[in-house]
Amino acid sequence: MVESEKSTNLDEVNEALADEKPPCPADTEQDFLEDVFLDAGQYARLKSLLHHKKNLVLQGAPGVGKTYAAERLVWSLMGEQDPDRYMIVQFHQSYSYEDFIMGYRPTDSGFELRSGPFYDFCAKARQHGKPAYFLTDEHNRGNMSNS
Repeated sequence: MVESEKSTNLDEVNEALADEKPPCPADTEQDFLEDVFLDAGQYARLKSLLHHKKNLVLQGAPGVGKTYAAERLVWSLMGEQDPDRYMIVQFHQSYSYEDFIMGYRPTDSGFELRSGPFYDFCAKARQHGKPAYFLTDEHNRGNMSNS
């Protein structure tokens, strides 16, 4: 597969993921607690950890709702579903630093420097002045050392 084709396919996958977000009528702590199998104490701990450490890693068996819970947590913290302040990217084995941050990509006439979703999101989030959230799904599958 040509490198530029791989980048296009990654972009298409991430765009499809962004379109698949389930509808959510409201985004409050109470909505989170009613929809996710965590109690108020666990919610408070997640919120505190995210506030102080600036990141969380959710781990567990496949299919238990980690991604869903993470999205709902972000929406409850934002109080809305603002696509300018939230993004999710799903990693896989061939996802590299150049795909995620920035790197040179082949073109018909040579190479060009292209930014990745994390770089683009940070640039966009910087403009808002409100907290922004970037979620990596399947983080353990990414190959950031593949450069």
